[in-house]
Amino acid sequence: MNQRQLNLPITATLLAGVMASGASAATITWDAGGDGLSTFAEANWAVTDDTGSAALNGLVGMDPPAGFVNPQTDVEAHMIVGGTGTAGGPAGAGGHVDLGSGLSLTVQDNASFNVRINDGSNNRGIRGISGGPAETFILEDNASARAQFLNNLEASLSDAATMTFGGFGTGTFAGSTTMDLNANWTGSITWLNFNGVSGSNIIGKITVGGAPAIEGDNILVTTDGTQSVLTLTAPIPEPASALLMVLGAAGLAWLQRR
Repeated sequence: MNQRQLNLPITATLLAGVMASGASAATITWDAGGDGLSTFAEANWAVTDDTGSAALNGLVGMDPPAGFVNPQTDVEAHMIVGGTGTAGGPAGAGGHVDLGSGLSLTVQDNASFNVRINDGSNNRGIRGISGGPAETFILEDNASARAQFLNNLEASLSDAATMTFGGFGTGTFAGSTTMDLNANWTGSITWLNFNGVSGSNIIGKITVGGAPAIEGDNILVTTDGTQSVLTLTAPIPEPASALLMVLGAAGLAWLQRR
């Protein structure tokens, strides 16, 4: 029995590692072929790889079978949302997105993934399984996502990807969730209606390029009194690079005086 305990953050290389761990390589990709909004409508997904999945066998290019993508039910395939579409809009039933053992959810390109559906509940998140192979949540390119929380996931943000949390405060990284920010990431993470990120246990679950996140060193947390925003700090030039910049400026000044 899978236990999902709510205790109130990739590259192709990482995805390859997930697949190599023994988890199914089966993949469903968002094609917005149904209402174009609801995460839990199989018509909005297409099977792009059926490897290792009895349920998806022979369905490449077609919709997953009815009931394959349900709230609070493990989705037994990698999920990819790309292009410019928006998954999880106001249509359809709401619920948690639960990833099967060792599987992943990737949001890429200019796509948006919004777990929070307008069903009157604040309790909507992306969840992995407590224990066993890690499940991963990957945000890359110019993609964006919104959820109340992440639970038992290895999350990764890169490029200009953005993440928005709302409603759970320090519980937004629930269970064993960790998040790695690529060292060249230029996006942001926003916590709506919560200004207590700075100095909280959230920071201890974040790494930057694999190194611990340290406020004022490699990350910056700002607040306007109602919400918190986390970004990377501007990189500090290495001594050799700084010396080259100084020499270049001096050379330019000398040329201008001639």
